[in-house]
Amino acid sequence: MAASRFPGWKRPAGEAFMPAAVNIGNDTDTVAAICGSIVGAYTGAGVFDPHFQRELEAVNGYRFHQLADNIFQMVRAAAHNP
Repeated sequence: MAASRFPGWKRPAGEAFMPAAVNIGNDTDTVAAICGSIVGAYTGAGVFDPHFQRELEAVNGYRFHQLADNIFQMVRAAAHNP
């Protein structure tokens, strides 16, 4: 996907691209999840409105900071034990 389709890509606000990702059509939940992952990895979790983070965690039963920490630990362990 071209970054130009998401005018908020360069803005420090994650909510700028989410409506476009959700409304782009086809498998929108997957598209939004992938976009959110890329933007979050690129800019950090602070790019997303804390209200939306809490809502997503409550609705989905996830704890994103814990998941991120777990993934980081797995990657670090794999890097030290190839």
